[in-house]
Amino acid sequence: ALRKAAFAVVTVVDTAGTPMPGAKVQLRGKEPSSRGESSRATTDERGQVLFGPLPAGEHVATLLREPKAQRVGGARMVFAGSSGAIPGSEQPVRLVAGQTTEVTIRRPIATRLHGLVLGAEGPVAGCVVELEPRMASDFGLPGGGSSASTGPDG
Repeated sequence: ALRKAAFAVVTVVDTAGTPMPGAKVQLRGKEPSSRGESSRATTDERGQVLFGPLPAGEHVATLLREPKAQRVGGARMVFAGSSGAIPGSEQPVRLVAGQTTEVTIRRPIATRLHGLVLGAEGPVAGCVVELEPRMASDFGLPGGGSSASTGPDG
């Protein structure tokens, strides 16, 4: 006998609760054994995406970011294989056979970092400052970070 399939409707909203068309979403099994079983899709004009048919059980819906080019030496490259998951956007989803489960992902609020680069003579203009995830730096890997150049005032 065939089991009944389950479906999920994922709605993505911004921090104000406004639907986000064109957002990338991933739905994967919650158990480590199901890591390879995932679906990715882009939300429609209502900020929604339908996943299914899927097996019933525990899943996780996650908002994804577009892969960014990273600087490696003098070249800019896009690395495949990173999940691109936005931390803090994960939502548990319990799928029930024969039913459609609705879940909403709210885009997390990003943090802004401000600072001043000083040298022996004062503020340093045009200095490139890089911020990268700790895990990447622990293993000497490029990835996931951001960079910015200082202005004339450092």
